[in-house]
Formats: sequence, structure tokens, C-alpha cells
Amino acid sequence: MNEKCLAPYVPSHSLVIDTMLNLTKIIPGERLYDLGAGDGRFLVRAASHPYYARAVGIEENEKLVFVAERVIKSFNLQKRAEIIRGNIFDYDYHDADVITLYLTRKQNKELKSKLENELNNKARVVSHDFGMIGWKPSKVLSMVAPYGDSPVLKDTEIFLYKMNKI
Repeated sequence: MNEKCLAPYVPSHSLVIDTMLNLTKIIPGERLYDLGAGDGRFLVRAASHPYYARAVGIEENEKLVFVAERVIKSFNLQKRAEIIRGNIFDYDYHDADVITLYLTRKQNKELKSKLENELNNKARVVSHDFGMIGWKPSKVLSMVAPYGDSPVLKDTEIFLYKMNKI
């Protein structure tokens, strides 16, 4: 197994999740991978109305995987959402339509060539706060949003990349 350490867990606020999903223009049935899926909140939102994506999360932290499994089940989304315990560098993303990231700049840099090699031209990558160095974003959205689950607001950026335009 790849020993690269991922980013610390910071949950994404629902406002940020919806903004990221809307930027990708995801349509029902498309496959979305959330890399470093945490507690599964992104998966639940992506698999629900109005998006109805086939959402797959990859998460290393056993406790967060446990929580995500329960959250997916509580929303009865097991047919459209799943969480896999593992390292994001060990999976193949050839079938991805959308990749979502809230990793560090370093992790994005380490993941860059893998995504370039595996994603098709129509795939979209959307990253919260940290861009992909060397890729040209199709859109950068700046906004003020809650930091995780806290009431603290912070400036945040969302980067959208279309693989045919990086």
C-alpha cells in the first residue's frame, strides 16, 4: 500500500458541497469519486436530489468509513453511494466523470499525474481551497463559507478543471 499521508479531516459545509457539485454540472447517473471522503456527507449529497450521481468515496480512516457507512444507510442510498476504506493512490479512476478533492496542495501535486493518466477527456475535477499546480482551471470561484461544521466563516476558493482543457 502507498504510504503517502493524506490531508487532515475537515468536513465540508453543505454550501461548499452544493457549490462544487453545481460547478461540475454533474448529471444523474454520472460516476463521482470523492477522494478523502471523510464522513460521507459529500457522497450523500451527490447521490441525492437533484444530482443522483453514482458516488464512491475513498477514505483511509477506519472510524470515518464506519460513520460514512451508517450515514449512507440512514439515507437509504446504498444503491447510489458507497464508501471504500483504502488509500486514494491505490484505486483506478478511468470510469470517473467527476473527482472531488479537499486535500492539501502537496497531495494534489502527488495525485496530478495519476489523474492525468487515468481520467478521460470529459472528466471534471473540482478542488476545495487547493488548486492543481500546472493545470489551468476552467473556473475559480471565491466565496465566504463556514469552515467545516464550525460557525467560523472563512474565505475559500473552489477550482474546476475540465480534463480536455487543463
